[in-house]
Amino acid sequence: MKETHTKPQISTSGNTLKLIGIISMVIDHVGLLFFPHITIFRIIGRLALPIFAYAIVKGYKHTSNLDRYIKRLLILALISQIPFMLVTKIMALNIIFTLVLGLILIDSYEKKNYLIGIIILLFPFFIEIDYSIYGLLLILSFHVFKKPINAFYIQACLNTVWIFFSSIIQMFSLFGSVLCLFEEKLLPKIKMNKYFFYAFYPIHLMILYLIKIIFI
Repeated sequence: MKETHTKPQISTSGNTLKLIGIISMVIDHVGLLFFPHITIFRIIGRLALPIFAYAIVKGYKHTSNLDRYIKRLLILALISQIPFMLVTKIMALNIIFTLVLGLILIDSYEKKNYLIGIIILLFPFFIEIDYSIYGLLLILSFHVFKKPINAFYIQACLNTVWIFFSSIIQMFSLFGSVLCLFEEKLLPKIKMNKYFFYAFYPIHLMILYLIKIIFI
């Protein structure tokens, strides 16, 4: 597994993008828990996955130690698993596990270790993960297709197939893809502590769950 990368300057427009992803994720989970019949919450929430997929690809390119990066995400995934199941009522591994598998997938692609890549792509058929193979292919598409328009076309095809296994509202995630692919032109730059993004996921899940069981 790759140990080091050259570490280029990270654009802080990525923080703006991740903040949009977090906000859309919270809206999605609020809709799931408190307003399950109001579709607009879930539509807004579709922005989150492509943003997080894109962020993990950028993280791969910028990290100075891939093993440490994966371990950090695995710890976050384990911490988040029970809150995730409490909120979603889904017996599957949470999205952080999907992102970890996506990291390993793009690393195997870079190193031409195709056996590992195939194993990763087969993983969701044996153990359920959030967004299944669709999430993994979305991550891979951001990494493989360097031209933004090509990545967008591939993701449109992925979404078209995925709606047969999910919902038509998944097509709205393409708006998230547009934000990712043109972030430098569309988004302002802000500075934020990177650990905020790590802590937010399990904390917001527990807060929403506690609100539900205490007040509703």
